[in-house]
Amino acid sequence: MADNTGPNEGARREALTAGVFTHAEVIGKLIDTRREQNRQQYDWFKHQTTLSTGSILVILGLVGSVLDFKRFEWLLVASLVCLVLSTLLAFFAMFWTFRAGGAEELMLVDDAVSMTEAERRDTDALEAARIGTR
Repeated sequence: MADNTGPNEGARREALTAGVFTHAEVIGKLIDTRREQNRQQYDWFKHQTTLSTGSILVILGLVGSVLDFKRFEWLLVASLVCLVLSTLLAFFAMFWTFRAGGAEELMLVDDAVSMTEAERRDTDALEAARIGTR
């Protein structure tokens, strides 16, 4: 079989596929995007946990030494309960986010969309397209 490609054929093929991602690159970018999103969620919950814990300590420090809350004791108890609840929920959400990110990557692998499989499919598709155009 003769090779009918001219001297500019390779450059034209490069120009067509310059803005197109392969399947493997798309999956890789998806995994990287999800990892970054999970990292940001984890950091947000970590900051919320830190701020809630700090608020609890400040309130307890002020109540014990400076402020007299005899009249609004129910408000103090309600705010402390809400802050403790906020801390616990943020703590559990932090670990749930960490766990969900790993589970999502495993799901991609379980669905047979691993990087090597995607690269093999891309190589096979390019080879088939090259054979078909001859």
